[in-house]
Amino acid sequence: MGRNRIIRSGFWDDQKLTIVSRDARLTYIGMWTHSDDFGVVRGNPAWLRSRIYPNETITLGVFKKWLEELEKIKRIWRYMVQGELYYYIPTFLDHQKIDRPNVTSRNPVPPKGVIDAATNHRRAFDESSEMPRTEGKGKERKGKEVKGKEEKGSKGDTLPPELNELPLFLVDEKLIQRWPDLLISWKKTYPKLDVMSQIAQAHNNLVEHPEKHYRNMVKFIGDWIKRTARWAKDDTNHAQLSREAKIKRLREATK
Repeated sequence: MGRNRIIRSGFWDDQKLTIVSRDARLTYIGMWTHSDDFGVVRGNPAWLRSRIYPNETITLGVFKKWLEELEKIKRIWRYMVQGELYYYIPTFLDHQKIDRPNVTSRNPVPPKGVIDAATNHRRAFDESSEMPRTEGKGKERKGKEVKGKEEKGSKGDTLPPELNELPLFLVDEKLIQRWPDLLISWKKTYPKLDVMSQIAQAHNNLVEHPEKHYRNMVKFIGDWIKRTARWAKDDTNHAQLSREAKIKRLREATK
């Protein structure tokens, strides 16, 4: 059952929400009403759609696009626990005042890596919004401040910049620390393959088939990339063989 939630006036001034569709914003509010008192909601798209829009004829594909809009602006962060998908809403308590949170109906807690990444992303956005857009010395100062934060934080607290545009569908604390090495390894092994694109496609596959459970996400992604590379190689070999066969026929015809 959904819960009563508050929409504060500052919601309409959220700069990031202005770049997503109105349907995505409404979906965002709907997710509040079905989250626990700690800002975590079940992430199965079919389940969410049926709870937020019970009387609407909205296709699952359209609903997923709204979720993707919210993921792209980092208003929701996905993670998986025992094969089940959940969304963490980092700004949940900006709007809600929970005096007595219901612990008994709490969803699985987000991994520390997800919470840290969401917190760091939000802090960086807040600072960039407040910092004047100057050049020269201003840029150097910003660089020094960022460097200082890296020295204070532990290695692996944040995702590589390359991954910031991807939904966090398989993140846990250990995996965040392994991402740089995993990417280097995959790109070195498959230099002709767009690894980031394949990770995104693997994500889409998980969203489209929520009934599938993958406990070892690293193996799942690695197998996905390996399989795609093999198919690409087979297609190339087939095209080469076809070309050689055509040349052979032409030579025989001209004899």
